[in-house]
Amino acid sequence: MAIQAVEVKRDEMGNFVHPDYPWALESGDYADVAMWFVDHGLFYQVDLFDRSASEELKREFYQSESKNLTIWNPKPPCAGAFLLAIQNYEDEPYAVWAVHAEQIRAV
Repeated sequence: MAIQAVEVKRDEMGNFVHPDYPWALESGDYADVAMWFVDHGLFYQVDLFDRSASEELKREFYQSESKNLTIWNPKPPCAGAFLLAIQNYEDEPYAVWAVHAEQIRAV
């Protein structure tokens, strides 16, 4: 069965990991990660906090001692995209979005 969107329940620090996503907070070999997406019929996009958050939001986050991600609510990159992870890895917040390949081809 293909991986499906799940209800996003972020923890107290604003992190979330889809229960079927194995690469959370792991560096992993890029080829292995890319092959996982291919094997699951998914396209993905990584949303980097430093590129998509407003300057005000970045200031608030980086000046905070807690580095709480609940202030960041990244938007899906396209219709049908669902969240696989939103995390702060080594003070580099990111979100990983996925969309089923057949949804892209249908457009």
